[in-house]
This record gives sequence, C-alpha cells and structure tokens, in this order.
Amino acid sequence: MSTAPRDFLAVGTEFPLAECLTAQLPPNADVVIVPLAAAFTGATQAALAVAQRLEGAPLTLEVLLVSDRESANTAHFAQRVADADAVIMTDGSALHLRTTLRNTALETALRQAKLVVAIGSVATVFGDPMIDPRGGAPTTGMGLFTDAVLTVNSPTVERTRELLPSDAELYVVGESDGLYHHSGEWYVSSAQ
Repeated sequence: MSTAPRDFLAVGTEFPLAECLTAQLPPNADVVIVPLAAAFTGATQAALAVAQRLEGAPLTLEVLLVSDRESANTAHFAQRVADADAVIMTDGSALHLRTTLRNTALETALRQAKLVVAIGSVATVFGDPMIDPRGGAPTTGMGLFTDAVLTVNSPTVERTRELLPSDAELYVVGESDGLYHHSGEWYVSSAQ
C-alpha cells in the first residue's frame, strides 16, 4: 500500500482532544473536520460537536462536508486534507466510512496527512485488519497501519480477542482514552 500518515491518534468520545491538539500542534494550526462517518446520522451535528470540543483551542478549523464517494473524490477536499496540520474524522458508521473512502482521492490524501485523528469506533477503519462493529470479527481495513488492531469497548470485544491471532496487538479505546501512533510506536493515554 501507499504511504501512511506521519501520525495517527485514536480517541474516545470523552478524551480531552482540545488539550491534546493544543499541546501537539503549533498555534493556529490548520485543522479540518471530516464528518463522513456520520453521513446518515447527522454530519453537520457531528462536525459541530467536534468543533465545540475544540472551542477555545488556538486552532483554525474548517469542516469538509464529505458525505459520499462523489464528494470523497473532490480535488479540493482531498487537497485540504493533504495540506492540513490535522484531519479529524468524526465518529459514526465505521463501515460507511470504509466503503465510501476506498479508492478515492480522499483516501489518498489521508495517507499523506500529517496527523489523522479518529474519534470513537471509526478508528478501527484505518488499520488492517479492522474490526467489523456488527459482530467483532476482523475484516479488511484501509491499512494505514498494520502493527495493531483497534476497537472500542463494546459487547463484542471478547469475540474479537478470540478471533484474532494470539500474537495480534489489540487496543481497546475507551471513552476517555487516546492511542497515539508515532514513528512506528503506540502510546496510550487516559484522561482519567
């Protein structure tokens, strides 16, 4: 596969994202929010919720309302993602995100991004394998990283553990947790 983003951050829905990004990014960093995974449940609301989480942080925010394969192939959106200091993918349907991104200009741009932040269950999409949220089974993901498997705390976690090879490194991202991938290493942080 092609290159992966320099950094990847998976966070739970209660993780202190504003503080984390403020510490990691330069002042007035260019941050784009992509609510693609929430296309069926309210992309605008998902984007606003993330923007509210970042309120007061010294960041420049822009929402890219990508909702389908056509908009995922829009050159402007892909260029904004590739050029941004950070790209935040909102929580929502992991399977919709994977299906819509696959073989698009936006997927290529995410592979070039400096930092990809995935909130909640969509974090699993970026690895290979990813975990199917419907039953916890491993399936094909985007492959931005292959050295760990990510999932969120759910009733299917034990099934996921049983289905993965014994040597697979599985991280379960809780609501207050952050999991950071940098230079081939994983770092776990908890807000509690």
